[in-house]
Amino acid sequence: NPTQGSLSVESGIQGVATIYTIDGKEVGKYNISANRTDVVLPSDMAAGVYMMRFKGDDGSTQLVRLVFKP
Repeated sequence: NPTQGSLSVESGIQGVATIYTIDGKEVGKYNISANRTDVVLPSDMAAGVYMMRFKGDDGSTQLVRLVFKP
């Protein structure tokens, strides 16, 4: 973090990662497998700070800040 458009998500469980703008607009949703998943962000995203929420199939959630600098 920061990223230029791609990132790897490592998790012990599978789930869904959703990327939001700071004001809450969803800009991408990705299925995440257990272990590692490579994610490519939408090409039309503007540079800035975003939030990524991971919701695991076991009900767990995690929220991380994502800085995008194309």
